[in-house]
Amino acid sequence: MRSVTVLGYLVILAIWDIKEKKIPVWLLIAGTVCGGICGLVFSHEKQWELVMMCMAVMPGVFLVIIARLTQKAGAGDGWVLVNIGLVESYKICIFLLGISLMIMALVSGVLLFLHKVNKNTRLPYLPFLMLAYLCKFLL
Repeated sequence: MRSVTVLGYLVILAIWDIKEKKIPVWLLIAGTVCGGICGLVFSHEKQWELVMMCMAVMPGVFLVIIARLTQKAGAGDGWVLVNIGLVESYKICIFLLGISLMIMALVSGVLLFLHKVNKNTRLPYLPFLMLAYLCKFLL
């Protein structure tokens, strides 16, 4: 059930990211509140849950810091990964970050080769994060 909810959240955000090129703050806040509550309420190991949550949100925090320092990515993309970290394990979050960046690099390379984009073109990240989350089901 948790995976279906996260996937639904990612589908909505990916569509929004493609159309609007930004993510509404209210959806990020809703994801944070719901993810935090679900992560704590449905935890099986209460004593370790806060430590594990802190580890799981680190890939998202890393992405937010990179976005702020370079101004090449949106901080909202990192906050979505933080929200996923509230309900998924740190291994899943690291997997999602790595796979989504690899998929994005491959698509970007193909688009550059076909001269559909240039090096300054900004691509929405959340569709690639959604694809990485779908890959989680295949592996």
